[in-house]
Amino acid sequence: MSLQKKTILALKENRHFLSGPSHVPGRLRLKCSLKAVKHLDKSLLSNLRVTLLDVKGVKDVRVNTAALSAIIEYDKTVIPPSVWTDFLGGDDNQADRALCRLFGKSALAAE
Repeated sequence: MSLQKKTILALKENRHFLSGPSHVPGRLRLKCSLKAVKHLDKSLLSNLRVTLLDVKGVKDVRVNTAALSAIIEYDKTVIPPSVWTDFLGGDDNQADRALCRLFGKSALAAE
């Protein structure tokens, strides 16, 4: 399984540990809860950086593993801000659609 696929699946499975406490169109601060430390693979945030930098519209990803956070800068004309809010706060179907919007329709397809 590719790094991108592993990261996408980890995001899907662990999104309840993530929040976007600071989000203005074009910039999202993604924060992992402290509860996540017990459950998440330590490499998720760094893998997230590599994976998101391949997404059309993502300009930069800065990861702070000590703070369990990442700053995602994106082009709001390419990625609507609602994609992030649907992923973080929507139901499972909305989150799946958001992941497919970011990574393509095959993002959640079984390998």
